[in-house]
Amino acid sequence: MQKLREKLKNKKGFTLVEMIVVLAIIGILIALIAPNMARIIKDGQETSDAAKAKTVLTAAQAFGTRQVANGHAVTPTAALVPGGDGAFVVEVTNTAMRGVYTTGTPAAATTDEFMNNSGNAYLNANVVSGDDHLYVYISKEGAAMGIVYTNGTKIKAVAGFAPGGATATGVSFDTATLKDGTFTPGTGLCARAVVTPPTP
Repeated sequence: MQKLREKLKNKKGFTLVEMIVVLAIIGILIALIAPNMARIIKDGQETSDAAKAKTVLTAAQAFGTRQVANGHAVTPTAALVPGGDGAFVVEVTNTAMRGVYTTGTPAAATTDEFMNNSGNAYLNANVVSGDDHLYVYISKEGAAMGIVYTNGTKIKAVAGFAPGGATATGVSFDTATLKDGTFTPGTGLCARAVVTPPTP
């Protein structure tokens, strides 16, 4: 017992210099990791946005294919895209998507559900929230062509393709080109982000 007390009495802790060195190493590691973490989080959000746009496009295409196969006519319910050969853009909501495909005389909306949370629709109703919006380009034949995913009017991601006239000449319809650009729902026009240099 006496030997144990002597061992504990003679045992020394870390010196101040050792503690400062360890803290400096931890600080350097944090400084190296933090910028990469921000980039990784941003890249993950962009990947998530692109996947959401593709998922909604697939659901819209399946819904449109079924409606046309069931003999439903296509009724433009929103603005025609300039130069889009009869294509139009509509916000992705259950009411709007159902209203695009009509049948009978007088025309009545399809009874199929496009979006709801009951599990019998093509898409879950809470796919977007807050200021996020999804817009689909639909051809006059009823095919879902492309999706624009926005936050307000700022483009987050696009998928598929857009009809002629939806972008300026020479501007490709892809997320890398249009991200952070603007989308005008009333006309279905996409524009690239305008980069303004900082003022000195």
